[in-house]
This record gives sequence, structure tokens and C-alpha cells, in this order.
Amino acid sequence: MYLTRFIFLVLTTFYFLGTINQMSPGTIIWDKNRPLTWENFKDAPDNKSEHAAISSSIIKWKIKAKEDSTIIIINCFFNPARSWIKIEKQTYSLLKHEQLHFDISELYARKLRQTILSQKLVQKDLTLGLKIVVADNDKLLNEYQDRYDLETNHSKEESKQAEWERKIAFELKSLEKYSNPEIHLLLK
Repeated sequence: MYLTRFIFLVLTTFYFLGTINQMSPGTIIWDKNRPLTWENFKDAPDNKSEHAAISSSIIKWKIKAKEDSTIIIINCFFNPARSWIKIEKQTYSLLKHEQLHFDISELYARKLRQTILSQKLVQKDLTLGLKIVVADNDKLLNEYQDRYDLETNHSKEESKQAEWERKIAFELKSLEKYSNPEIHLLLK
């Protein structure tokens, strides 16, 4: 009975997460060796917006069940189809600002992996437990992104921008051991 319920949960999870995790074509997975370029901003700019550019990045997760373990895969993606720039505002400093938004998302992907590994998630409640942890992480990520924009005035405060670049580089490095997208959990 338990095994049947577990298999049903896993199959349901694959279907549910599979539909959520479908990304639009051209999405870019975060890679420290692959910085963004203005060519990655494909959406039409919102000329009514006060912003010069918008970056769309997201953290996605999925579960893969194995016979003796569960693998949780967490990746950070940039979505060119939902990211835009006003052509007349293209500057190197603004591109660095938008890159840091993407880097912050990767930072929170690492924090999510760290949290999951530190939690005692129970197999039978794994999906529910993950949803709670992910929701908390997303809230913190959004608050951090907002604080970044506020403190740097959307890249206009050069000294604050430089401070944030150092800060995020340090934080990414300090969480390097959580850079692997795959988390392996042994079944209990």
C-alpha cells in the first residue's frame, strides 16, 4: 500500500512539476562563465514603464525518484522572452545591473539547495515540504531584489552598485558548495 501511494505521488509530482517547469525556448541557465548580453533581452520594451530594462529570471525545481533515493534538481534561468531594454538606455553599467539581478536569483537557488539539505524533509511529505521551503525562499528573493534596486537606484548609484557587485560575488563564492543543481536525498 505504501509503495503504491509513493509511486502515485511520484508520478503525480512528475506530471505537475513537468508542466510547471516547462520553459520557453531560448531560456538561459545561469552560468558564471556566460554573462548576459543585450541580445538576450528579446521582449518589446514597455515604453510606459519608468524602468530602462527588465530582467526575468526564475528558479525552477523538479523531483526525480530513484529506487533508493530522490533527486531534487534546482536551476536558475533567465527568460529572454520576458526581458527587455529600452534601446536608448543601453549602457554597460545597466547591463551589469541586470546581470546582478540574474546572479541574485542564482544566489537564492543556492540558498534553496542549502535549506533543503539542512531540513529533515520526510519522503511522504516531500512535495509539500518543498513547496513551503520554495515559497519562503521566493519571498526572500523578491525582497532582496527590491532592496538591491532601491539601494542602487536601478544602477544609478555607482558606488552602491559596485558595493552590491562585491557583496553578491562574495555570497556566491561562500555558497559554492551548493552550486550543483542536483540534490540527492536518501530514502528513509
